[in-house]
Amino acid sequence: MPEESDLSEGDETLPPDAGADETVASGEPRMTAPPKVQINAGSRTTTTADKSARYKVGKEIARGGMGAVLDARDNSLDRDVAMKVMVLELGASTESRERFIREAKVLGLLEHPNIVPIHELGHDEQGRLFYTMKKVQGRTLQAVIKGLEQRDPATVKEFGLDQ
Repeated sequence: MPEESDLSEGDETLPPDAGADETVASGEPRMTAPPKVQINAGSRTTTTADKSARYKVGKEIARGGMGAVLDARDNSLDRDVAMKVMVLELGASTESRERFIREAKVLGLLEHPNIVPIHELGHDEQGRLFYTMKKVQGRTLQAVIKGLEQRDPATVKEFGLDQ
């Protein structure tokens, strides 16, 4: 089985242990690799060449154990999105990258008013995994839970059990 570093830029699949998207003749699961997408980091000066970048990335919105959520602009559809990127991906195990891809694919399959829709899964020209999703404004779940724990009247009224 090839190491990820053995995969050339044009390879369209990850190693057989990278996920469970389909099964090859040997019975091993195989996952299609996310496409490369050009990204323009928001801190750079935009040049004519940068205008063709699919995404212009801005500031970090939130950070968790596996990823960071960044403010981004989808230039091809002229809309604001949130972009989740893997943190510490260079040192990440194949299992961590697989989990990140699986998270995006599972979320992409779900349709519910309380689940943020996923737009795209890919990796940028540096090979970093990311997925984009609808950008949602408002309070975080953590802030709502904290408000409920502190019995904040406005939070209880808006998010109480009756709601």
